[in-house]
Amino acid sequence: MKIPSADIQHGLQGDQHIAYSGWKHIYHQLLPTGFWVWSAFEKSNIEKWSRDNGPVVFVGGNLWMDFCLTTDDPEIKIINDEIQEIKNEGKNHILLSLQPNNYLDYFIPILKESPDSWFWWIRLHPRMLEREAELVQLLTKHNIHNYCIKEASYFPLPFILKNIDVHVTFNSTVVLDAELFNIKSLVLDENGIKYFPEQFQRKMAFHEKNLQDSVEKIQFLVEKSKSKEIHEKEDVPKPTERIQTFLALLTSKNVHSK
Repeated sequence: MKIPSADIQHGLQGDQHIAYSGWKHIYHQLLPTGFWVWSAFEKSNIEKWSRDNGPVVFVGGNLWMDFCLTTDDPEIKIINDEIQEIKNEGKNHILLSLQPNNYLDYFIPILKESPDSWFWWIRLHPRMLEREAELVQLLTKHNIHNYCIKEASYFPLPFILKNIDVHVTFNSTVVLDAELFNIKSLVLDENGIKYFPEQFQRKMAFHEKNLQDSVEKIQFLVEKSKSKEIHEKEDVPKPTERIQTFLALLTSKNVHSK
């Protein structure tokens, strides 16, 4: 019906993304009019397989991140205050991003080997929230108590990232969000370098092959943790301006395709 449609990025869209890489020409009719992506990396990957008359690919950034870091909503102060109440003086804070395709006990060996000075923010994927009680039971079974789950899972991610030292995951795209706060990630998936080549190249993501090396790497990253400030970008248009530009591109694309 010639109605423009847009796909707004959530997480990584690269060569390894099953939904966004290597679309065959016969399926191009199923593509949206345009893609809103976070960075030039995603744009370049889509344009590798997109033809001359393919979808609009617009680098608009992460609007959710922008909103969380600029809003003056009074609820935000409440969240920040609650986070500060959870934080313990003298503790190192580590975010663990879980994913629904991983077993809950996958990270238990690392948690058991971690020193008492580490406090874990265990963040359930939205599709895992109903498994909170199961995870608590598992952690209790292994005598692991230095953590929070509910707050780590329900509070907006940007406010968690502002308060942690290191990020650990199997292969969650929280790696991308963490980099904005100068937070380094330990990626336990050996294929992580394929998913996050730029982060590995910039020494913002690392991988270790065994338990002991993983624990030692986390300790190293904790000790080397830097400022948690977001990477500032100069002369970036306001979110409303970016949205207006994107909508204009979609409309123009749709008119020309008629």
